[in-house]
Amino acid sequence: MKFLLAECAPEELVAYAPFHLSFSWEKDQLCYVGITKGEASVVVEGSKEAELLTKKWLTSYFEGTILPLPYKQAPTQFSRHVQEAMLEIPLGTTQSYGAIASKIGRAKASRAVGRACGANPMPLVIPCHRVLARDASLCGFNRGLDIKQALLTLEQKIQSGRAQGYC
Repeated sequence: MKFLLAECAPEELVAYAPFHLSFSWEKDQLCYVGITKGEASVVVEGSKEAELLTKKWLTSYFEGTILPLPYKQAPTQFSRHVQEAMLEIPLGTTQSYGAIASKIGRAKASRAVGRACGANPMPLVIPCHRVLARDASLCGFNRGLDIKQALLTLEQKIQSGRAQGYC
């Protein structure tokens, strides 16, 4: 099932989202999100219910009030803790790998946090793009640093749009 991102996003934001997104579902759980540059469109692999959940989630994302989605959990306890910590990073903000490591009680494990972020199969939904280096520089995003920067810019626009009332 394919639809345009404009079905879920205010017109003012679509220009900041030049992405083709693919959401893959197994049974009732999201298991993969692909992000590539291209037409602002979305493909959903899964049931009609999965398509509805994806549309509802994307609408909430662009409104800045992100709804939870059922997703396939990471295979290790450490990675699950990293995922949970990433889910707590508010839209439009960032944290460092070291801050995530400290948050999960493993202060010296910032490199392991980076590996867990890199193995995240659901960027955007589990926002690994909001995790930066200690000096706040962009690093390590398996979809490309240009897409990471574009997502961060989009989320800043979503936050400013909420303040301006078009979200």
